[in-house]
Amino acid sequence: MFIGRERELASLKEFYEKDGIGMTVIYGRRRIGKSTLITEFAKDKKTIFYTATKVGKNRNLELFSKQVVDLLMPGVENISFHTTEAVFDFIDKNIGDEKLVLVIDELPYWAERDEALLSILQKYIDTVWNDKNLKVILCGSALSFMQQKVLSEKSPLFGRRDSQIKLEAFNYLDAAKFVPEYSNEDKAICYGITGGVAKYLSMIDPRKSIDENIHKTVL
Repeated sequence: MFIGRERELASLKEFYEKDGIGMTVIYGRRRIGKSTLITEFAKDKKTIFYTATKVGKNRNLELFSKQVVDLLMPGVENISFHTTEAVFDFIDKNIGDEKLVLVIDELPYWAERDEALLSILQKYIDTVWNDKNLKVILCGSALSFMQQKVLSEKSPLFGRRDSQIKLEAFNYLDAAKFVPEYSNEDKAICYGITGGVAKYLSMIDPRKSIDENIHKTVL
């Protein structure tokens, strides 16, 4: 069950409903719920959702390309791309008229190993995808990278984003929804233990007492 994040979902809905090319940036500390938020937003939309890993430039390109082909040309195998530009061109040629969401989650893992990635994205947003109904979502947990390399004036992507979301921990009221049957005192204890962090809240079993959960997940 998805809980809270009404403001963030509204922001993403507004971003999506605008026609044409668009880009938004989502960032925040690890375990805060960024990927879950994007998954909830994209659940009824045509979406390429790629989560980068620390596997190097070529492997990220290979895995990303597979996600692209699986969505845009399902059932077709043995298509490979040797450059980022090649797979971006494939997206351009096969996107059609339908609106498409392109998510690159954990962007820093890929971009740190491919210094050209952000400038290539900038080129395609400006000159290739500019007439497409494509919504690009860039997401990352490395705050310094996202702020300095993606959001700052020095970034190739500066001025391209339509919006940005810095995802924070849940407030008390939303955190309490994870344990609706708890007493107010136990809800407060649960919030104090988890700090409102989505990952930690998801580890709490609302069918068990707060003491049982503490022994299971903390001790």
